[in-house]
Amino acid sequence: MAEHCLCQHLVGGFFTIENPQSSYVWLYKPFQSLLEHAFEVVFDQCMYGLHPPHCSDLYIKKPTKLLTNYPGLRGLAIRCNKTHEHYTCLGDVLVDGKRVKLCEHASMYPQPLCA
Repeated sequence: MAEHCLCQHLVGGFFTIENPQSSYVWLYKPFQSLLEHAFEVVFDQCMYGLHPPHCSDLYIKKPTKLLTNYPGLRGLAIRCNKTHEHYTCLGDVLVDGKRVKLCEHASMYPQPLCA
């Protein structure tokens, strides 16, 4: 993937790699070498309204990192302002009589982040 990103950059294109901020992928040397041509954007998805599916009063923090060469993504960088409570993204919860896996739910970007 790092090689494809570099090729994309060299021909004037953009690339973005996304993973949890704590992912070991960020320690991978080929990804680290992309920092010569790109930058990191770190954000907490709670700030974009990521909620557990059973409670809109709580948030899921989900620290996320992008490695990108697209300048337009810099504006996504925002860290938790600690004005709300977080719900741990483990296990599952009951929503309308159905079991919902929290990690599966949190794998979808919140609408404000997409916008």
